[in-house]
Amino acid sequence: MTVANLTKERDPKQRGEDPLGIKGVDHVEFLVDNADQWASYHENVLGMWRRAYGDPSTGLKGRKAYVIGQGRVNFLFAEPAGSGPEADAIRAHIEKHGNGVKDVAFRVKDVDAALAGAQQRGAKIVRKAEHSSGFSGGSIAAYGDTVHSFISRTDHKAFAPGYVNMAGGVEEGEIQYMMINHIVANV
Repeated sequence: MTVANLTKERDPKQRGEDPLGIKGVDHVEFLVDNADQWASYHENVLGMWRRAYGDPSTGLKGRKAYVIGQGRVNFLFAEPAGSGPEADAIRAHIEKHGNGVKDVAFRVKDVDAALAGAQQRGAKIVRKAEHSSGFSGGSIAAYGDTVHSFISRTDHKAFAPGYVNMAGGVEEGEIQYMMINHIVANV
């Protein structure tokens, strides 16, 4: 290799830069038959913390959900609530797949740019970018019925629109779960 090759500007893909601006895993969403039970298990057995809650009374349509986490790990457990297309979609997913992952969501620098970049590379957008009160999110199809959402927040006061923070939702003691470093999909 020559000196000229060493100093030549390399293609961003060769440097390992992420063209979608992904900063990490934001959360993993599970559609489940009993969000209370799943949240309690992760809280009481695995030592995680209830960080946020949402249901129709807080502005979420068709779902009751808890965000449970520790460190930079967030799991969202959602069950159907009431009637309507949102609740029916959750019921149908659980009936088809059982309890399991629906969304592996990523924190990104810019949701619009991530969606555009993914679409340019062949991804199918299943939820266009939505921007509300310092929160932005949109989703692409992944594999099967699973999606990848792209999330960015400028206001970190709430998890997402329709969710309310829970008192004591941030751990004060030792952190055992720092971050998610990989996810395996079995299809």
